[in-house]
This record gives sequence, C-alpha cells and structure tokens, in this order.
Amino acid sequence: MVLFNEARPAMKVYALYRLSRDKEIKKRLLDTLKARSNTRVQKSICEWLWEDFGINVRCDWMEIERKILKEKGISARDLATFMIREGIKVDEDLWLSG
Repeated sequence: MVLFNEARPAMKVYALYRLSRDKEIKKRLLDTLKARSNTRVQKSICEWLWEDFGINVRCDWMEIERKILKEKGISARDLATFMIREGIKVDEDLWLSG
C-alpha cells in the first residue's frame, strides 16, 4: 500500500520536470519569434504580456525573454497561441521531442 506522503516526492519531481520542459519549449519558441518578427510583433507581444498577464515590460527582446521565461503563469502553449495569432509558424514537434 502506497501512502500519500510516499507518492508525493514523485509528484514533485514530475512537476519540476514539467516546468523545466515547458521552459525549454518557451526558449525555443522565443528563438523562433525573435528570428521571424519585426517591430510590430515586438510591440504586440508587450501589449499581450500587459493585457493577458499584467506584466509591464519594455519592448526590448532581452527583457521580454527574461520575463516570459521567469513567469510560471505563461505557458509554452500561451506563447505558441500568441505566435499563431501573429501569423508565425510554430513547430509542433517541440511538444513531441524529448
């Protein structure tokens, strides 16, 4: 019989794995976003961060990247949805690899 307390460390390890995996996907999505974007997209991502997450950020790629990677409330799926809405192709294999 497995007690709840015995199973809990495994749950924490999985949660940490999931967060690190999500962060890695966000990094790769941000690389794609930076490579294919322009000033309009950069301003749009700043607005998106403010309107959807309440995050005020300067429209500077280094700060945008830092805030998105640091914020656990922004998932890789949120970022991918933003990119699709802006017309930027998202590599679906990011979620399948690894």
